[in-house]
Amino acid sequence: MTGGMHHVWRRRATALATQNGEGEAPSTGSGQALDVATGTGDFALDLARRPGISQVVGLDFAPQMLPLARKKAQRRKLSHRVHWLLGDALALPFPDDHFLCTTVGFGLRNFHDKEAALKEMTRVVKPRGRVVILDILPSTGTGTGPVHRLFRLYFRGVVPRLGALLAGNKEA
Repeated sequence: MTGGMHHVWRRRATALATQNGEGEAPSTGSGQALDVATGTGDFALDLARRPGISQVVGLDFAPQMLPLARKKAQRRKLSHRVHWLLGDALALPFPDDHFLCTTVGFGLRNFHDKEAALKEMTRVVKPRGRVVILDILPSTGTGTGPVHRLFRLYFRGVVPRLGALLAGNKEA
């Protein structure tokens, strides 16, 4: 649906999560990262490869996703760097100021209380750490420019048809 750009966006998002403002490793030193709504673990596995990240916790609310993430980690020889956990983004089971960074990739749209999830992700990040969100949300604006029109056409016209064709579900 993104023409493969989601791979580039994910790498950029994990780099942003693990860098300070000067593009260097975070000033908070090395430590753990958290990937919320980890799904099949792509963000968590990218985080596991980043400098300064000693361990990653990939958390997801859907139990059927974690075995898929574990298998992917095994194939990429990163099982020792990532711990998979069943949990709720609205009630993260971690103490305050615990992680260097928190990410969520293409999962924010699924939270029924986005504000509560954002508060939880912020709560568990150390001071000067980062919360990075990558998602595609429907436009609620009434823009009329060419970019807005193309975006609306693609995500309201093309994407549902591709979802129906590829996944058998136009909502996919």
